[in-house]
Amino acid sequence: MLNCSSEPMRNASSPQPESLLLFILQRSDLEDRAKIMDCSLTSSTSRSWYESEDYIVILALGNDLTRILESHMDNKMAWRLYTPLYAASNSNEESLRAVTHTLVLNGMSPKPEDEDDFNQWYAEEHVPLLSSVPGWIYSRRYRLIQSSSFEAKVPPNYLAVHAWESEESFLSDEYKQAVSTPWRNRVVNSVTAKERYVLTSNNTADS
Repeated sequence: MLNCSSEPMRNASSPQPESLLLFILQRSDLEDRAKIMDCSLTSSTSRSWYESEDYIVILALGNDLTRILESHMDNKMAWRLYTPLYAASNSNEESLRAVTHTLVLNGMSPKPEDEDDFNQWYAEEHVPLLSSVPGWIYSRRYRLIQSSSFEAKVPPNYLAVHAWESEESFLSDEYKQAVSTPWRNRVVNSVTAKERYVLTSNNTADS
């Protein structure tokens, strides 16, 4: 069952939208990872980490990320803070912590004159098409509001986070259709910056 909302994202246990604090670390940055995983959390914050061959990505979701953010502002560490825009999920999202799954991060910066079309494409076409792909779990969209001065380059303005049961979904006809429409090609080909990470959960999370 698909649950969609264009309103700011909300956790069932919290009446406030959940912001996202994102750390993208090189695999060699084990000390930085330990600092993030050991820092104090508020009662309304959850944290998890994902990995690829080259990167470890740590995500913190919550209503008040101030404590985590303040503890890392002087550590010469790259971080990004996002505000929530949009969420869609199926009924399997609640069991996500218990299973290994794939997370895709897509960051893009549309031109100012294309921003409305960019957001409309995500809400009206892209996420609905992704939700029909076997193995899709959720899609969440965010807008960047602050980033560390230690980022190698300015991150894209928008971030989409897509959770999948496995990378096998990317081989399906439904997925190939979702990423090859004329509207999608027009939007993606006109952005001024983009990045993509394909990650695997390691079943480590705090709540």
